[in-house]
Amino acid sequence: STIDDERVLESFIKESRPDGLYGQYLKLAQLGVIIPEARLIAVHGGLHPNNIGRVPGMPPEEYQIELASVWIHRLNTWYRKQVALWEQFDTTTLTPTACTELDEFALPLSPNKQIMTSDYLNPKRQFIPIPIAVVEYLEDNQLQLVLGGHQPCGDHPAIIRDETCLVINGDTGYSNPQASPQGGTRGLASHCLEVVAHCDSVDIQLQAMMSDGQKATTEFGLHPGYIKGDSYVGLVSNQHELVQCRLENGNYRLIQQNGFNVEYKERSLESMEMLFPTVLSGYRK
Repeated sequence: STIDDERVLESFIKESRPDGLYGQYLKLAQLGVIIPEARLIAVHGGLHPNNIGRVPGMPPEEYQIELASVWIHRLNTWYRKQVALWEQFDTTTLTPTACTELDEFALPLSPNKQIMTSDYLNPKRQFIPIPIAVVEYLEDNQLQLVLGGHQPCGDHPAIIRDETCLVINGDTGYSNPQASPQGGTRGLASHCLEVVAHCDSVDIQLQAMMSDGQKATTEFGLHPGYIKGDSYVGLVSNQHELVQCRLENGNYRLIQQNGFNVEYKERSLESMEMLFPTVLSGYRK
């Protein structure tokens, strides 16, 4: 039998209520998580100078919360209170224009990028390096790895790197938007990220298959004050080309994004040396 649109809508509304599947998920979720042993902070979107150390409702003139652990704790506490208020709403009295503090936080309704929707893109949706203010905040809190998503980044996780920290955006949800609905919008693209914490370092391994079937394995080592790994993966050129990975054939794969248009290209090691005549001093092979 066929399922009509009305039944789909009814199911969606039911599961979106506080006692529905999505509602239960929201009550169990957190806005951010810090794993200090892995020097890792995970958020849905990303970190931005306008959102680090800040909680909704803080006056603009109030200083940011310096300790990341305190910041994330206060952020999650605020979130749980907002979800509790949402549970108490009488859905029969809400109008389509109703908007709560939680809505404003989760949706791009304000110019300030929250951690739910923030990214590492400029207004043209081109890749940019990690903002200096974010790097300094991470350094001050002994954090070196930021895991996020929200913004599709092609068919390979977007690794963006600085001397002492790196960001990994794992959203490859639209790596193949031309694929059939049954096959999903990822196509062949898939990846596995492994983070292993040791006493004085953190090992990172990312294994990925891209939409054209090519494979790549990228490895990093996080150490106090520097990152050990390939010197080019994670760099952003002056033309906003992001170095995704080094392929099995020895070439580097780059992605250039402009708006929602994505272009991939391969470069040899020699051409990479011309594109990036100097690499950051903190990088170590």
